[in-house]
Formats: sequence, structure tokens, C-alpha cells
Amino acid sequence: MLLLFFVFLSFSYWMRRPKATVPLFVSSKVVDFPPTVTL
Repeated sequence: MLLLFFVFLSFSYWMRRPKATVPLFVSSKVVDFPPTVTL
């Protein structure tokens, strides 16, 4: 439930960013997801 809320929050934050930041967003999420899942 908390993970779902975090994904929704980061997605809504990403929607406000320019489309040029898509690779940076994807790479940061790939780095961020394993610690978030283990929590």
C-alpha cells in the first residue's frame, strides 16, 4: 500500500517534469526501487 502510494507520488511528480528528463527518471527509479522494495 505504501509502495503503491510512493509510485503514484513519483509518477505525478514526473508528469510535471519536461519529457527530456525521462532517461534520468528511469535510471533513478531503477536505482531507487531495490531499497524501497526491501523496506
